[in-house]
Amino acid sequence: MSSPDASPAPKRLSLPLTAQDLAELEAIRESAQRRGALPGDVQENASEAELVHAVLQAGLARVREAIELAAYGELAEDEDYLAYRAMRRDAGESQPGE
Repeated sequence: MSSPDASPAPKRLSLPLTAQDLAELEAIRESAQRRGALPGDVQENASEAELVHAVLQAGLARVREAIELAAYGELAEDEDYLAYRAMRRDAGESQPGE
């Protein structure tokens, strides 16, 4: 797996994996479609560490997306922000995404 920010690991962790986790990792390894959903270019012959790292990166990306969505949801309910948008709209200024 090669990603632009891939560098030697500063720390290696012991990670307990359940039988289900191992089955999921094997299913990912055996499926080009599933590997393609991971960041980087994960090959079928990737090491276990490379595969777990790619899954971790995909999970972290999902966490960041969830944080952003929650922040947008909070912003959408913020009365000051809504008043600001209404004022801009009334002034004829276009808003991103509108």
